[in-house]
Amino acid sequence: MNLQQICSQCQYKNFLQVIQAGQELINQGFIASMYQQKIGNQLDSVLIMSGFVLVNYQQQPLQINTEVIFSKEYPISPPAFYFVNPDPNKFQVNSKYVINKRPNSESYYVILDNLNWNTHKDLKKTMNLYIQILQKDFPLYSKQFQNQNNQKNYEINNQNQIGGDIEQIIYNDNKEVEQAVNKEISSIKLQINQDINQMLDEVKQLYDHNQNLIKSSVILHRINQDLDEQIKEADSSINDMRNKCQQYSNETLKLETLKEKYMTAQSPVHNQILQLIAELDAIKETFLFTDEWFKRSKDFDQYSSQIKLLAEREFECKILLKKCLLLVN
Repeated sequence: MNLQQICSQCQYKNFLQVIQAGQELINQGFIASMYQQKIGNQLDSVLIMSGFVLVNYQQQPLQINTEVIFSKEYPISPPAFYFVNPDPNKFQVNSKYVINKRPNSESYYVILDNLNWNTHKDLKKTMNLYIQILQKDFPLYSKQFQNQNNQKNYEINNQNQIGGDIEQIIYNDNKEVEQAVNKEISSIKLQINQDINQMLDEVKQLYDHNQNLIKSSVILHRINQDLDEQIKEADSSINDMRNKCQQYSNETLKLETLKEKYMTAQSPVHNQILQLIAELDAIKETFLFTDEWFKRSKDFDQYSSQIKLLAEREFECKILLKKCLLLVN
């Protein structure tokens, strides 16, 4: 069960405060579990946090297995701190703490000066007070064995000195704690790998998107260049057409003069001249209408085709007109 499930099953009145305190210890490497303590004739379930704290002994940091129990009155009542003797055959408990042993366990209660608890209600300050007390009166000492009448006896160093080599107190037999820690580490590694893979995928997607944008930008640049060239060509063609229209307009003035001159003529040649002049007038008007139409439609291909037909017909009319004029003159 996780911390929230344990606190929910223990039915704490101040549920959120207990969750917050438990999470603070989890951040320090503690593990949450449920402990049943007997109150009168009834069993009461409470939260117990198990972990290690560093306590300096002769300028050497040693790990002390610690249990923190939260009563149902928390945070009105402070949490209870216990240290654990990992191996009674190997370590002797300081006589100061022996009377505070919890029944059916190797846990020893450490009496703290919690007179100011209601003032600060700070779990961190209480933890520091617990560590200071253990540093002042170190809780565990190694045993010295001697053979006497085939009985194993041990000598307790009453002067708070550890006999023999100082041994760091580390649990190796708590398989459940070790398995839980390893499982948590594996879970964290898996989550980290998943997060890294997800980040790599997102970076790759951003890179591909950026490359596509670059390619699109190059294509758009080429399209703009092609459009600019086509616009220049169209402008040049339009100017040429307008120049031709102006030229046709000038020539039409000459035709108007001829028209007035031969308007009253009755011979077949004169009639032919009048018809040619009229047709040239019509071609002139058609040129103007075609130019106006092109300004609206922008259909260059059809415009070019129509201009070509009109120009050919105009050329034919002018040739015939010159022949007729030669006959008259």
